[in-house]
Amino acid sequence: MRLTIVIITIALMQVSAAGLAQKVSLSFKNVPLEQVLVAGKQQTAYNFVYTEDVIAKAKPVTIHLKDADLEDALHACFQNQPLNFTIEQNTIVVKEKQPSFLDLPKSVFTFIDVRGKILDENGKPLEGATAGLKAPGPDK
Repeated sequence: MRLTIVIITIALMQVSAAGLAQKVSLSFKNVPLEQVLVAGKQQTAYNFVYTEDVIAKAKPVTIHLKDADLEDALHACFQNQPLNFTIEQNTIVVKEKQPSFLDLPKSVFTFIDVRGKILDENGKPLEGATAGLKAPGPDK
């Protein structure tokens, strides 16, 4: 009797694992990400949730996969995208990537091109006048 219970338990666990390991085959060249997600939805039991604003920021996708795990296929689709995804039960949520800690210094050190003229009170250019840019920081 115990052996029967163990065999049934193992068989049920295999069926459960097979249900979670979704396989997909995708073959696209330079198509919108939304088209790839629709194909993924048709091949799996997962729903995709995203807004038009978010999906509009996606770059075209070129992908060729056969019988790949769904999660591996998603990682390949989102590899060079400004978006990422999370899997929550049977739903895949597509969101915009949040800037990482290392991306923040880049924005601080970007150069800003400032152009202009220095004029006197009559609107005439001042000869020999220069302008400087004060770096942000504590006032002294």
